[in-house]
Amino acid sequence: MRVKSVVLATLALVSTWNISFAETSQVKLPKIDSSIGQYAYLRDKLPEEAIAYIRIAHPVVQHFSAKNRTNDKALLHKNSVNALKEFREVLADETKLTAQIQQLGLQFSKENLQKISYISSILYHYLNGPIEGVVFDPSRSFSIMAKGLISIPVNIDSIDTLNKILTDNPLAPSPLQFNEEGFAAQEAAYFYFEPQDQRIIAMIGLEASDLPKIKDFLASLKHQKNHEMYAYENQIDLTGQSTFAWIDLRNKGGVLSAVELESPAAYSFIKEIQGFALGEGTNNDKQGQLKFIIKTNSEKLLGLDPERKNNFSFKTAGEPLGAVILPTPSLSMIKKAIESYILVSAPKQLTISDAEKAAKTNEIYQELLKEWKSNVGFDLTEVLDFLGPNMTFYYDDLGMHTVVSLHHKQQFYAWLKQQDEKGTLRYQKSKGMHHLSLRNPFLKFLQQEPLTKPDQAGLAIAYPFINEYIANVYKVRILDANWHLYWSDEHDSIRISGLPQIVEEEDKFGKSRFDKWLTEKQGVDSQNVLFAATLDWKNADRYWYYNYLQFLQNSADILGTKFDVTKMPRADQLDFAESSRLGIQVTASDEFLTLSVDYGANDNTGFIGSFFMPVMAAPFIGIAESLFINNKEETVEIEIDGEIDIEVDSELQDFDTQDKKAIMQ
Repeated sequence: MRVKSVVLATLALVSTWNISFAETSQVKLPKIDSSIGQYAYLRDKLPEEAIAYIRIAHPVVQHFSAKNRTNDKALLHKNSVNALKEFREVLADETKLTAQIQQLGLQFSKENLQKISYISSILYHYLNGPIEGVVFDPSRSFSIMAKGLISIPVNIDSIDTLNKILTDNPLAPSPLQFNEEGFAAQEAAYFYFEPQDQRIIAMIGLEASDLPKIKDFLASLKHQKNHEMYAYENQIDLTGQSTFAWIDLRNKGGVLSAVELESPAAYSFIKEIQGFALGEGTNNDKQGQLKFIIKTNSEKLLGLDPERKNNFSFKTAGEPLGAVILPTPSLSMIKKAIESYILVSAPKQLTISDAEKAAKTNEIYQELLKEWKSNVGFDLTEVLDFLGPNMTFYYDDLGMHTVVSLHHKQQFYAWLKQQDEKGTLRYQKSKGMHHLSLRNPFLKFLQQEPLTKPDQAGLAIAYPFINEYIANVYKVRILDANWHLYWSDEHDSIRISGLPQIVEEEDKFGKSRFDKWLTEKQGVDSQNVLFAATLDWKNADRYWYYNYLQFLQNSADILGTKFDVTKMPRADQLDFAESSRLGIQVTASDEFLTLSVDYGANDNTGFIGSFFMPVMAAPFIGIAESLFINNKEETVEIEIDGEIDIEVDSELQDFDTQDKKAIMQ
């Protein structure tokens, strides 16, 4: 399968990413690392009718560029910069790169060496910064009047050079050629290249365009200080150079009509959101993050209590090593989850009225409450009324602990005494120590077979050994006959442990504030967090740095360049952070619902986009060559819509028509 025009395929792909935003905010001037090439050109020129913006960072070099993080000193050290510069020079030179590939003992055909060199020169020489795209629509509603603008920064200083690069493409020579004015057109796409700016501009739309129109449009793009897009970007990437995308969905009539019949769940979800964004970047704490943001009323979307208030002011014995924060489900959240389940499980194109949805939700909800009470002994609605917005599991110098936030603590204790009198649980308080014991509900949940079956006797004998095995390996006593919980009072929460001695130790040695560690060291939005799982990674920057030095040393060996690792400083001379965080968090504020993956100063995945991507891809090209290119059998070409050719080996021409249809699909 081959696409006739690589340029058009790229533009078509980018143009389908209709991405935009919502709240007006001020643009922040990014700290630019010039080693990755040109700065983002379009990000601060978005007019009011812009409904989508996308920025695709340089696929390789951006992983080795400074991003205002604690590892910047290492990346900007002159020996590191010079080493990376020499690597790029080899990778962008066909003669040098071919020589080094052969030096490694990799023998490829001349055609494949040309392909490797071409890809390498595009990545490490000609592509000179992030690729950007903007979608414009006067109605701001994704109508047929929408147009796309794409900016591709290049390290090309003449029109003749650009035309030669397009023509000499060994993968798929492009028919696109620029005239002496730097203008080109193909189908619905129009291109403009200005050698002085070293930037290719592409415009996609239904109206026929020409060079004067393109120039007039570009001239109309002025620097903007405020735009709704920046309210999203400022939360994701303060460098202005990482991959980022945004979509404005305030006027979403066309989008809703497209999904209403196809997916009731998607329709219900999109109806409640005003825009979204996603991307990778650096936050205010100089930490790396991958983030997805939805502009919405989180309370309505998730069924959250509008009065919910987080409080993590409890004390820990030393700074925690890690923590998990879970939302305590409220009755409204449970009903909302059931409602979402009904919509997701409903057959496509099935219309469910609000009355039917409410009736089915209530039916499942009542069945859940009935099942809970029969297994546990008390009403779920009663206990959830006392619980606060979250439960926290954290690990400190004394081990693992559980903190449960509470509403109406005195009523909770009164309820415990009431249940103790009924015999559904056992509760007592002695010298400030609370003790709650209740039968393990999981034992009944886990019973799948009648106890009259012969193999149940063997299970009863093995039960103590199974229980202790799980307790020792997984550090939870989830199969104990009864659960014993001990705690002492602390503000609006209780810290629960399995033994009273642990509670006493935590009370005695607890000197550190959990909320301070959570906010300052882990970057978690403690006020709005719904879910978080985070841990401290001690000396993470140091481990990254020494791995990075070995990468530079090995790269110099492979590419035949010089790099003296002894001239690089020690880790303690680079002001690295003592630890980096690694975690995930979901937050819900009045305006935004966010999912963030946090990875401290370094994502440790940068080498996925290794400098040697073209070289490492070479063996696969060789395999493809041996399987297909060197196969001299006659082929039959089938053309689909004048764009895609599928080549079928002549030896397979006799297979059944039905098989042909299956392959085509």
